[in-house]
Amino acid sequence: MRRVIVIVGMKRSGNHAVASWLLRQDQFLYFNNVLPMRPILTGKMTVGPPRSVSSWLRRQLRRRASRAGSRVPALITQFATRGQPLLVGLEDHPPEQRVFLPAPALSHVLVVRDPVNMLASRIRKASRIEPNPAYPLEPGPLLDRIVRDWKAHAREFLGETNVLENKVCLDFARWFAEESERRRVSGELGLRFDDSGFSTVSRIGGGSSFDGTGFDGDSRQMRVLDRREELTEAERRLLDRALVDRELLELARALEEQRALARRQLSPAR
Repeated sequence: MRRVIVIVGMKRSGNHAVASWLLRQDQFLYFNNVLPMRPILTGKMTVGPPRSVSSWLRRQLRRRASRAGSRVPALITQFATRGQPLLVGLEDHPPEQRVFLPAPALSHVLVVRDPVNMLASRIRKASRIEPNPAYPLEPGPLLDRIVRDWKAHAREFLGETNVLENKVCLDFARWFAEESERRRVSGELGLRFDDSGFSTVSRIGGGSSFDGTGFDGDSRQMRVLDRREELTEAERRLLDRALVDRELLELARALEEQRALARRQLSPAR
């Protein structure tokens, strides 16, 4: 049966970096951000029910063929039945949102980034693009949605909920800083570890909100764990408004405690 990995994460959580890294570890057919949030928030698109992998893939390949001007439908069937593994990105949806019906070969990678750096990156991107409801620049329901869904992702990561089947949790801070953590994720996914994609800065989504693609090939130099300090005063005020949520702060502390415990367990005894 065709293997499918769905990367689940909030926007600006490192989803594209993780995808670029995983793409070097198998011959994946990649679909980015398959339920885009902007048209959903503006009412131009609705989220349908989950589908079987095969029917979903045929529909996606027809769309790709149509955009490319292909008039050879037989090729679509050929690709759809070849058995190539799929890597699918799902951004900014709560964990219970489904693209696919349950299947034995379906697994999820839940990417969680700490809320300070995730929100700082979103706020900086919002300052640089045309108005987009997925990137609000003021307090209100749109920002509240981001906070609410991040909290749902954090609860799923911490095991307070368990709605994602065959789940591998990826703490972006540890994944970025520690090769051992990247090896763990690859191992739990049953992949052949290959770190050559780690230094790649994906061009999807414009790269980093702060650095663009300027560090492509040398992503270790990016300050992805300290973005608040790069914000303007106005951007920091908006960030601070989002960070008054008590549950968000409690979940962030729980994630940090879990991260510290994992590091202590890996440290050699003295």
